[in-house]
Amino acid sequence: GESIKVLAQFLGDPELAVRVWAASHLLPSLPQEAERVLGAAAEGPPSPIRLSAEITLSEWKAGRLSLE
Repeated sequence: GESIKVLAQFLGDPELAVRVWAASHLLPSLPQEAERVLGAAAEGPPSPIRLSAEITLSEWKAGRLSLE
């Protein structure tokens, strides 16, 4: 819907934290795009945001992350 379109705009935000936050919330709706953003963040320099992206992506792929 409209809210997904609005949130998806943040996948290209200049701030890494904003991209990771948006991607985390878009996993159920736009899994390919969200996984791409989280994967890129997980390969970045060490930081709390990188760790968040790594854990979110890992838990999502393992089927242990429920976002409903």
